[in-house]
Amino acid sequence: MLELETIDGSNWQDFLSSPVPTFFMLGKTDCPACEKWTTELTDWLNGDAAGKYKGHVRFGKLLLGTPGLTEFKRTHTPWLKDVLALPFNSIWLNGQQVKSWDGNGVDRLTSRLDNVLLAHVTAGNWQALAKDPSSV
Repeated sequence: MLELETIDGSNWQDFLSSPVPTFFMLGKTDCPACEKWTTELTDWLNGDAAGKYKGHVRFGKLLLGTPGLTEFKRTHTPWLKDVLALPFNSIWLNGQQVKSWDGNGVDRLTSRLDNVLLAHVTAGNWQALAKDPSSV
């Protein structure tokens, strides 16, 4: 069983700079699509199918209306300003966003995670990915 971590103003830096790849979902409390994706994602994380990612990927969710996110928003304005739809998803490694997409769906998530993991875990070259996210 994997956990969907709650990300807020006190832990976003540690989460996004993790040496382990992180799946990061942005949502809002008043977003029905975000609630639906959270339910689907949580069900998947609690099932057997997500087990292959245990110890290899961290999963987290940040709600944009959460108090204390001023520093997060200032730091990430360059890409946040381009977010047009929620939920918004991204994969991070060592503080670098390496994949991003809007919408939901476990199949879309696993396809992107597998691409990142296969391309770089087997090569053992996480630092190269962090320096050149376009290589994925």
